[in-house]
Amino acid sequence: MAAEFRVTGGVKGVGRIVAALLVLSIAAHARAEEAIPEEALAAPLPIPAPVEVAPAQPDPLGDLIGTVQDPAYRPPTQPAPNIFGSIALPSQSFVADEQAGWLDHLAWPPADGPWSPLLRSIRNLPRQAQLIAVNTWVNHQLAVGDDRDIYGVADHWAGIEEAFARRRGDCEDFAIAKMQLLEASGFRREDLYLAVLKDEIRRVDHAVLAVRDGNDFWILDSQNDRLLRSEDVRGYHPVMTYSAGHAWVHGYRTHAALAASPLP
Repeated sequence: MAAEFRVTGGVKGVGRIVAALLVLSIAAHARAEEAIPEEALAAPLPIPAPVEVAPAQPDPLGDLIGTVQDPAYRPPTQPAPNIFGSIALPSQSFVADEQAGWLDHLAWPPADGPWSPLLRSIRNLPRQAQLIAVNTWVNHQLAVGDDRDIYGVADHWAGIEEAFARRRGDCEDFAIAKMQLLEASGFRREDLYLAVLKDEIRRVDHAVLAVRDGNDFWILDSQNDRLLRSEDVRGYHPVMTYSAGHAWVHGYRTHAALAASPLP
C-alpha cells in the first residue's frame, strides 16, 4: 500500500488541494453514470474556440522538492538521512543542487589553523570521542552571530576559514566547520549531513550536523555540547539536508499511513 506523505516546511494547503481533487473526481464519475438523452447524442458537437494558454509560472514549492528538475541530477548512493523521525526524499531542484555542490567542494581546513592542536589530539581517539571533541571545540571557539550583522545579507554559508576569520557565525557556519574538521579527521564525506530545520520549541530556523555511524545518526548542535542520537532529540523538524553533493527534502508519514504501513 502506498504511504501518504506530508512535506514539511509550512506547505499547509497541499492536503486541502488533494481532498478537493478527490471530491471533483467522485462528482465527475457520478455525472458520467447519469442517462444521456437521445437528442443530445444526435446533436452535432460544438467546435470549441481557440484558447490562449498563459506561459507557466515558476513554482517555488516545485523548486524546493524537485518538480523543477536539474537535468544533470544524479541520485545519491548513501543512505537517506531519516533523522528526527522524518522521511528524507532526494531533491532534484536547481537550488538544492547548487547549495549541495558548494558544500561538496569545500576543502579540508589548512593544517596551520587554530584547529591544528585539536586535530592532532583526536587523531587516535574512538569515533564518538572525536565527535564530542569537535562539537565542543567549535561551540566554544565561535561566537553566535547573525548573517545580517556579519555579512550584510539574509543568508550566507561560510566555510571554516571564513567563519574563524570573523570569530563568529550562525548555526550553519558551526555545522559546516564541524563537517570540515571531521572529514580532516578521517570521517567519510558521505556520512556527514548538514541539516537545515525548524526548531519548534524556540520557534526559529536552525541547522545542525548529523553524522551517520552504522544505523545511528549522531547530532552535533551549536546549542548543546552533548552528543545525542537523532531519535533522542525533540522539537526539531528537518526541511532540507545536504551531503556529498546531494540534497534531501523531509516529510512525515501521516496518521493514516502509519496505521496502514508502519515504519520498518
